[in-house]
Amino acid sequence: MSMYVPIPLFFGLCLVLLALMLLSFRLNGMSVIITSLLSTFLSFYNSKIIVNGQLIHNLGGIDDGGAVIQGVTVIQIPALSYIFIFIGLVMCATTIYQVYLIIDEKNNKTDGIDF
Repeated sequence: MSMYVPIPLFFGLCLVLLALMLLSFRLNGMSVIITSLLSTFLSFYNSKIIVNGQLIHNLGGIDDGGAVIQGVTVIQIPALSYIFIFIGLVMCATTIYQVYLIIDEKNNKTDGIDF
C-alpha cells in the first residue's frame, strides 16, 4: 500500500523547502551544508511524490439524502517534478560548493606566522 499525501501537506513541504533554500544561502559554515542537504533531499522527495501519483486531492460532501460522499483524485504533474529535480540539483551543487569553501578555508589557515 502506498502512502498518499494530501495537497495541504504537500504545500507545507514546499514551504519548508523554500525556507531551507533561503536559509542555505544566508548561513555560513556547517549549518549551510546541513540545510542544503535537507533541501536537496526534500526537493527530490517532492519530485517522487508527484511522479508516483501519491499526491491526492480529497473530495468530500453531503448529498441530498444526508450521506457523506468522499472521493480521492490523484494529481500527477510531470513538469512540476522536473522543477523539483532542478531545485535538487542546484541545492546539491550548492552543498558541494560550500564543502569546497570550508575545506579551502581550513587549508589556507595559518598559524599566525607571516613571512
